[in-house]
Amino acid sequence: MPFSERVRCTCWGAGGAGPWTPQAGSLVSFVMDFLDVPGASGTRYRFRRTTLAELPVTAGNVIAVSGSLGKPPYLLCGAARSLNRAGPALIAAIGTARGPKLFIRLNVAGVVRDAEHADIVAAVEPEADLPRLD
Repeated sequence: MPFSERVRCTCWGAGGAGPWTPQAGSLVSFVMDFLDVPGASGTRYRFRRTTLAELPVTAGNVIAVSGSLGKPPYLLCGAARSLNRAGPALIAAIGTARGPKLFIRLNVAGVVRDAEHADIVAAVEPEADLPRLD
């Protein structure tokens, strides 16, 4: 999956590996614990990797990325009052994507959650924009 300037991110590897930024045209392996996603404002938002089974009941933002070649890496950006209750909507939105990886950012205040979601969507242009998952 070629990375372009539009979707550049800083990635933190598993096992405490330091940060690295993929170069344009490089392939990215999604074996990482954290993903720093740029917003249109220039702010970077740190997301932590999770699975559908581990989604917490707290509010937050979620991003699904894909390792599929030829597709944009951002499948969806969403926000929910309860990430756990948003699980079925996430499954439906991801659909038949091959090997999607979920990353979450926990936050409680709805105003902050909505503002961060809008900033990220404006920057990464995901396939699916789901501001109210639950």
